[in-house]
Amino acid sequence: MKKSLLIITLILFALSTQAKVSTSKYVVTETPFLSEAAISTLNSKLNNFEKKENKKILIFEADILMFKCALSVIDFSPLLARKNLELMIGEDFEFVYNKVSKLFRIYENKSIDSLEFERITKRNRDFYATIREKIKAVISVGVSNFTTVVRHLETWHNHIFKNIKYMTKGSGVLELKDSFSSKPVFVVSAGPSLDKNFELLKNIKGKFLIITVDTAYRILLNKGIVPDIVVSVDGQAENYIHMKGIERNDVCLVSSPIVYPDTVSTFKGKKFFFNFHFALSIWMEKNFREMGMLQPGGSVATIAFDLARLCGADPIIFVGQDLAFSDLKTHATGNSWEERNFKEINRFKTIESIEYEKIFFSPKTVILKKDIYGNPIYTYRVMKDYANWFFHEFKITSSRIINATEGGILTENIEQMPLSQAIDICKGSECDVSKIISENFKPSSQEQIESMEKKLKDIKVALSEIVEISDAGKNIGRQLISAYNSKDAQRIERLRPKVADIGNRLETLSSKISFFSYCYQKEYWPQLRFINNNSSSYKDEHEKELIITRTQYESVNKAASNLLTLVKNYFEFYK
Repeated sequence: MKKSLLIITLILFALSTQAKVSTSKYVVTETPFLSEAAISTLNSKLNNFEKKENKKILIFEADILMFKCALSVIDFSPLLARKNLELMIGEDFEFVYNKVSKLFRIYENKSIDSLEFERITKRNRDFYATIREKIKAVISVGVSNFTTVVRHLETWHNHIFKNIKYMTKGSGVLELKDSFSSKPVFVVSAGPSLDKNFELLKNIKGKFLIITVDTAYRILLNKGIVPDIVVSVDGQAENYIHMKGIERNDVCLVSSPIVYPDTVSTFKGKKFFFNFHFALSIWMEKNFREMGMLQPGGSVATIAFDLARLCGADPIIFVGQDLAFSDLKTHATGNSWEERNFKEINRFKTIESIEYEKIFFSPKTVILKKDIYGNPIYTYRVMKDYANWFFHEFKITSSRIINATEGGILTENIEQMPLSQAIDICKGSECDVSKIISENFKPSSQEQIESMEKKLKDIKVALSEIVEISDAGKNIGRQLISAYNSKDAQRIERLRPKVADIGNRLETLSSKISFFSYCYQKEYWPQLRFINNNSSSYKDEHEKELIITRTQYESVNKAASNLLTLVKNYFEFYK
């Protein structure tokens, strides 16, 4: 069931000694800090929110002493006893960010509302301004991630069902948990500064775990550096360029379930899989086996970092993680796009001008930041967002984290040092990397596979029923509109119980398929937006509601039909 989330800034401390709280509802009757209009707004918000199901209320207060004072004079027990209440009193901003992040998943929230009183917040403007920005940041990331999910939903679903057979033969990253506890791990990305450190990286192979992102994979191999693990996340076909044609069985793949299927089907080495916060991926985690969840921060490097944390690495050493255009280059030398760039060279274009065009004529927003040396450097706004994710995660990570990139904008909550020095401090912590990985590679059991397939067959049955019932719903929707146009009130009344029955049956069936909501929303939201934008074309609100009812059935039917095709394809072709 979806959550309803209400974020209220400053309630408890706003209730003075003159405030009274009803034992049955959150009702403010009087306070010198708030006007009558403000009190009315607060009561209205709280009372309306009380009617919602699965609700959660967040309350922020900067001043612990003020909160204690309020508790000493007012009985807040009816309010504080509620399980759906989250208090954040005098907490630091990182705690608030983490708490809101855990509660907020846009596809899980039915409604989000907020309430703030300027007369109260002005007492501590800086605190509440920061709180406001933290909440906005969480919601912004959530909306961005959700937009990405909706845009790629069908592709990701298709890829997951195609990749299941490789997931059953592979292992989960959870098996690697703490396998490199207190051992150094090097996380290599494809930033321009990687060019500085190829020779040093050659010397650590076999001694320390080297995790590379897929964009750096071919670069390293071309320089004679064989990483231990390559991480691939992206579901786009274009991303396969980094892996295509490489046939090695001495490198392991760590892959998301949505990755482009050719990436896993052609990979010769051991395959480890992880899941992430995408509904079908979560379903796989719960109903197939615990592969392990890794936390994406927008780029493949964030996944590589989280993998290093899962392995128990200490220290974690970044190489080639510029997140900026050092020397006005997009990537290190030898990247997969370089050959394409060379083909564009002519008497009017140099490789430098081509790189310049790719940076500054991109649809992405270019901004100017300071690098680790304090010098101005160009980057994309989205890459600065990735950096912000890292800064936050570095702060809450217990392991020592070192930036040996020797360039770029990874500046906060991380030690800066040359790669040569970072390697020196790792001496004495060498390990047999290949042996550790092999010992922790554990394919799925036949029992796990059969259990998952049984659940998929149950979903196949439920989807078939949803298609059949929603077909009947579409028909009734058309009948309702026809009856409305002919002003046949009796016919409308006869159809209403059928509408309610179909709605209840569809809700019961769809609740059995945790990832169905995504599919339905993708079909329904654009149609609902169109209806609302064309409200003037309907006779009245009643006709509009009937159109919406029919649209809901059509959206359910299309979503269920598409999913049913994928499940059938798994059993008939992909398996």
